[in-house]
Amino acid sequence: MRISADEDPSEHGIGAGPGPRVQGTAAGLLAWLTGRSDGTALTVDPPGALPRVPSWRQ
Repeated sequence: MRISADEDPSEHGIGAGPGPRVQGTAAGLLAWLTGRSDGTALTVDPPGALPRVPSWRQ
């Protein structure tokens, strides 16, 4: 997937392949990526469900 914060026009890739683009505030993205939010304040392009966040903790 690609993520883009409202406060920063650059995009950042997570995982393999282009995937959907997830956008929102930096705080909203961080909360979702760390499992502290369900991501309801974020938008996905193309429209659909948020992608599964890759496991980063063991």
